[in-house]
Amino acid sequence: EFALEMDQNNNSLLLKALSPTICVAMNGPKRSQQILNFKRWLTVVVWLVMGLTVARPSWSCFHGLEARTTSARQTQAGDDSIRAVIQQAGNADNDEVRLDYLRKLQKQPGLDASFKEDLTKLITQIDRWLYEERLDYFGRQVRRRKDFDFQIPESSPLYPLTWLYRGRMVIWYTMESGGVWSIAQRRREFFGIARGFFEKAARAFPENKIVRMYLGHPTGPYKHYEAVSGAPQWAVYQREGLERLADIIEW
Repeated sequence: EFALEMDQNNNSLLLKALSPTICVAMNGPKRSQQILNFKRWLTVVVWLVMGLTVARPSWSCFHGLEARTTSARQTQAGDDSIRAVIQQAGNADNDEVRLDYLRKLQKQPGLDASFKEDLTKLITQIDRWLYEERLDYFGRQVRRRKDFDFQIPESSPLYPLTWLYRGRMVIWYTMESGGVWSIAQRRREFFGIARGFFEKAARAFPENKIVRMYLGHPTGPYKHYEAVSGAPQWAVYQREGLERLADIIEW
């Protein structure tokens, strides 16, 4: 027979063996240790069967646990919010829209210092890609390494965003460099590396149409040209072709 008694002084659960047969059954010099071991074993069994805990924590422990839980939830919510913005930025087809997402993220309070540093680096590089007067600033590095170092670690959640730009940089250099473009083997090598970047970017940001375009998936025209009423079909197509060519030249 066993009874569970709650100690009101320290709120701990005490298990007391009331049957004297336990002591009688255990004889010899190690009797005390055997009794102690038996009580420990029995206590564990009772706890497991009844779903009890070793001790009831004080209210201060509950408050501390609640505070830590709340903090963890807030951290998780912040991480989810950051990941959501990064996903929006990566799925954006327009570099200016992507840059706008990242600048808004930069203003978000409570960002980790290392993350904020990586974010500043990425914003600087995208801004440079958009507004640099000459796009040959990455050419020397791409020629040597077939890549461009954004100085953002792979562990950073921002790292996948670099794949789109690194792929485009390699493509740009391949098409601009006669020493690469005119040699089929080198051209295939550079294109293969660029494709690897785009494939990673497509997996990370599946809604990005520009990434899929580089992988051979047509995006379709974004602009519709109204046909002149009564014009023959060949003239409609010719005018549309000239208008689209003019848009590219002006861009």
